[in-house]
Amino acid sequence: MSTLFSDHPEPTIRSGCVRVRFLWVEDRWTHRVEWLDGESWKFLAEPIHSDADPNRVVSPTYQEVHLQPAALGSQILAIGRWGKHHLSAVFSIEARENDTILAVDVADRCRVPFEALGCSYRVVLEPSRLVDASPSRAVWEVAADRWSVETDSPDRIAIAELGRIGMSVQVQAAIDPKSFTHRCRYRWVFSRRPLN
Repeated sequence: MSTLFSDHPEPTIRSGCVRVRFLWVEDRWTHRVEWLDGESWKFLAEPIHSDADPNRVVSPTYQEVHLQPAALGSQILAIGRWGKHHLSAVFSIEARENDTILAVDVADRCRVPFEALGCSYRVVLEPSRLVDASPSRAVWEVAADRWSVETDSPDRIAIAELGRIGMSVQVQAAIDPKSFTHRCRYRWVFSRRPLN
Protein backbone atom coordinates (compact mmCIF):
# COMPACT_ATOMS: atom_id res chain seq x y z
CA MET A 1 0.00 0.00 0.00
CA SER A 2 1.34 3.42 -0.86
CA THR A 3 0.84 6.66 1.01
CA LEU A 4 -0.32 9.91 -0.57
CA PHE A 5 1.13 13.13 0.84
CA SER A 6 -1.43 15.71 -0.32
CA ASP A 7 -0.32 18.32 2.24
CA HIS A 8 3.35 17.95 1.30
CA PRO A 9 4.79 21.05 -0.45
CA GLU A 10 6.12 18.74 -3.18
CA PRO A 11 3.74 16.10 -4.59
CA THR A 12 5.03 12.82 -3.14
CA ILE A 13 3.99 9.20 -2.92
CA ARG A 14 5.71 6.64 -0.75
CA SER A 15 5.53 2.93 -0.06
CA GLY A 16 7.75 1.33 2.55
CA CYS A 17 11.25 2.74 2.22
CA VAL A 18 10.88 4.21 -1.30
CA ARG A 19 9.34 7.48 -2.43
CA VAL A 20 9.05 9.57 -5.59
CA ARG A 21 9.00 13.32 -4.98
CA PHE A 22 8.11 15.94 -7.61
CA LEU A 23 9.79 19.36 -7.67
CA TRP A 24 9.10 22.42 -9.81
CA VAL A 25 12.32 23.43 -11.62
CA GLU A 26 12.27 26.47 -13.94
CA ASP A 27 9.38 25.69 -16.32
CA ARG A 28 8.52 22.06 -15.54
CA TRP A 29 7.97 19.39 -12.93
CA THR A 30 10.81 16.97 -12.43
CA HIS A 31 11.08 14.15 -9.90
CA ARG A 32 13.49 12.34 -7.65
CA VAL A 33 13.55 8.67 -6.71
CA GLU A 34 14.69 8.28 -3.10
CA TRP A 35 15.01 5.56 -0.48
CA LEU A 36 14.99 5.52 3.32
CA ASP A 37 18.32 4.51 4.82
CA GLY A 38 17.88 4.36 8.58
CA GLU A 39 16.15 7.64 9.38
CA SER A 40 17.34 9.71 6.42
CA TRP A 41 16.18 9.83 2.78
CA LYS A 42 18.87 9.19 0.18
CA PHE A 43 18.75 10.42 -3.39
CA LEU A 44 18.99 7.74 -6.09
CA ALA A 45 17.98 9.19 -9.46
CA GLU A 46 16.50 12.16 -11.32
CA PRO A 47 15.59 12.74 -14.98
CA ILE A 48 18.05 14.15 -17.49
CA HIS A 49 16.29 16.74 -19.68
CA SER A 50 17.28 18.11 -23.06
CA ASP A 51 15.26 20.36 -25.35
CA ALA A 52 17.86 20.28 -28.12
CA ASP A 53 16.08 18.10 -30.69
CA PRO A 54 12.25 17.87 -30.98
CA ASN A 55 12.67 14.63 -32.95
CA ARG A 56 14.24 12.94 -29.91
CA VAL A 57 12.47 12.99 -26.55
CA VAL A 58 15.28 12.40 -24.02
CA SER A 59 12.89 12.66 -21.04
CA PRO A 60 9.24 13.70 -20.99
CA THR A 61 8.35 17.26 -19.98
CA TYR A 62 5.50 17.80 -17.50
CA GLN A 63 3.74 21.07 -16.64
CA GLU A 64 1.05 19.55 -14.37
CA VAL A 65 1.05 16.86 -11.70
CA HIS A 66 -1.96 15.48 -9.85
CA LEU A 67 -2.10 13.21 -6.82
CA GLN A 68 -4.92 10.70 -6.79
CA PRO A 69 -6.01 7.63 -4.86
CA ALA A 70 -5.76 4.31 -6.70
CA ALA A 71 -6.94 0.75 -6.13
CA LEU A 72 -3.68 -0.29 -4.44
CA GLY A 73 -2.76 3.01 -2.81
CA SER A 74 -2.02 6.21 -4.68
CA GLN A 75 -0.60 7.54 -7.91
CA ILE A 76 0.85 10.69 -9.41
CA LEU A 77 -0.43 11.67 -12.83
CA ALA A 78 1.81 13.96 -14.88
CA ILE A 79 0.81 15.88 -18.02
CA GLY A 80 2.90 18.01 -20.32
CA ARG A 81 3.52 19.40 -23.74
CA TRP A 82 6.78 19.92 -25.59
CA GLY A 83 6.62 21.09 -29.21
CA LYS A 84 4.22 18.72 -30.99
CA HIS A 85 4.48 16.12 -28.20
CA HIS A 86 1.55 15.68 -25.80
CA LEU A 87 2.94 13.71 -22.86
CA SER A 88 1.34 11.97 -19.91
CA ALA A 89 2.55 9.53 -17.29
CA VAL A 90 1.29 7.52 -14.34
CA PHE A 91 3.67 6.92 -11.41
CA SER A 92 2.54 4.26 -8.93
CA ILE A 93 4.39 2.65 -6.06
CA GLU A 94 3.75 -0.56 -4.17
CA ALA A 95 5.53 -2.68 -1.54
CA ARG A 96 5.54 -6.47 -1.97
CA GLU A 97 7.30 -8.59 0.68
CA ASN A 98 10.97 -7.49 0.40
CA ASP A 99 10.52 -5.46 -2.82
CA THR A 100 9.17 -1.97 -3.44
CA ILE A 101 8.23 -1.23 -7.05
CA LEU A 102 7.87 2.22 -8.60
CA ALA A 103 6.11 1.63 -11.93
CA VAL A 104 6.02 4.35 -14.61
CA ASP A 105 3.84 4.32 -17.73
CA VAL A 106 4.54 7.17 -20.18
CA ALA A 107 2.47 7.99 -23.28
CA ASP A 108 3.55 10.38 -26.04
CA ARG A 109 0.88 11.47 -28.51
CA CYS A 110 2.44 13.14 -31.52
CA ARG A 111 0.87 13.70 -34.96
CA VAL A 112 4.20 13.90 -36.79
CA PRO A 113 6.89 11.23 -37.11
CA PHE A 114 9.83 11.45 -34.70
CA GLU A 115 12.92 9.37 -34.01
CA ALA A 116 13.06 8.49 -30.31
CA LEU A 117 11.15 8.45 -27.04
CA GLY A 118 13.27 7.89 -23.96
CA CYS A 119 13.12 8.30 -20.20
CA SER A 120 16.65 9.22 -19.11
CA TYR A 121 18.00 9.37 -15.56
CA ARG A 122 21.14 10.35 -13.74
CA VAL A 123 21.75 7.65 -11.13
CA VAL A 124 24.07 8.68 -8.30
CA LEU A 125 25.38 5.18 -7.57
CA GLU A 126 29.01 4.61 -8.51
CA PRO A 127 29.65 2.48 -11.62
CA SER A 128 31.44 -0.08 -9.39
CA ARG A 129 28.06 -0.87 -7.77
CA LEU A 130 26.60 -2.06 -11.09
CA VAL A 131 26.33 -5.86 -10.85
CA ASP A 132 24.19 -6.71 -13.86
CA ALA A 133 23.29 -5.01 -17.14
CA SER A 134 21.24 -6.22 -20.09
CA PRO A 135 18.84 -4.70 -22.63
CA SER A 136 15.99 -5.28 -20.15
CA ARG A 137 17.52 -4.24 -16.81
CA ALA A 138 20.36 -2.66 -14.88
CA VAL A 139 21.08 -3.71 -11.28
CA TRP A 140 23.14 -2.02 -8.54
CA GLU A 141 24.01 -3.29 -5.07
CA VAL A 142 24.29 -0.97 -2.07
CA ALA A 143 25.44 -2.92 1.00
CA ALA A 144 22.77 -5.62 1.39
CA ASP A 145 20.19 -3.73 -0.69
CA ARG A 146 19.62 -3.87 -4.42
CA TRP A 147 18.23 -1.33 -6.92
CA SER A 148 17.23 -2.14 -10.47
CA VAL A 149 15.55 -0.37 -13.36
CA GLU A 150 13.66 -2.76 -15.63
CA THR A 151 11.60 -2.76 -18.80
CA ASP A 152 9.97 -5.32 -21.06
CA SER A 153 10.64 -6.00 -24.72
CA PRO A 154 10.42 -4.31 -27.21
CA ASP A 155 11.57 -1.37 -25.03
CA ARG A 156 15.20 -1.50 -23.95
CA ILE A 157 17.67 0.01 -21.49
CA ALA A 158 20.96 1.76 -22.30
CA ILE A 159 23.48 2.72 -19.61
CA ALA A 160 26.64 4.83 -19.59
CA GLU A 161 29.14 6.01 -16.98
CA LEU A 162 29.15 9.64 -15.87
CA GLY A 163 32.57 9.38 -14.26
CA ARG A 164 32.68 9.11 -10.48
CA ILE A 165 29.38 10.97 -10.10
CA GLY A 166 27.29 8.00 -11.23
CA MET A 167 25.67 6.67 -14.37
CA SER A 168 23.07 7.57 -16.94
CA VAL A 169 20.25 5.16 -17.65
CA GLN A 170 17.83 5.55 -20.52
CA VAL A 171 14.72 3.48 -21.12
CA GLN A 172 14.23 3.57 -24.88
CA ALA A 173 10.72 3.03 -26.22
CA ALA A 174 10.09 1.05 -29.38
CA ILE A 175 8.69 3.52 -31.93
CA ASP A 176 5.96 2.33 -34.31
CA PRO A 177 6.03 4.70 -37.33
CA LYS A 178 2.38 3.85 -38.10
CA SER A 179 1.10 5.00 -34.71
CA PHE A 180 0.47 8.46 -33.27
CA THR A 181 0.74 7.21 -29.66
CA HIS A 182 3.94 5.71 -28.29
CA ARG A 183 4.46 4.15 -24.86
CA CYS A 184 7.46 3.79 -22.59
CA ARG A 185 6.97 1.56 -19.55
CA TYR A 186 9.54 0.81 -16.88
CA ARG A 187 9.94 0.20 -13.17
CA TRP A 188 12.41 0.93 -10.41
CA VAL A 189 12.68 -2.02 -8.01
CA PHE A 190 14.22 -1.74 -4.56
CA SER A 191 14.96 -5.03 -2.78
CA ARG A 192 15.87 -5.00 0.88
CA ARG A 193 17.22 -8.25 2.24
CA PRO A 194 15.55 -9.30 5.49
CA LEU A 195 17.71 -9.27 8.63
CA ASN A 196 18.46 -12.78 9.95
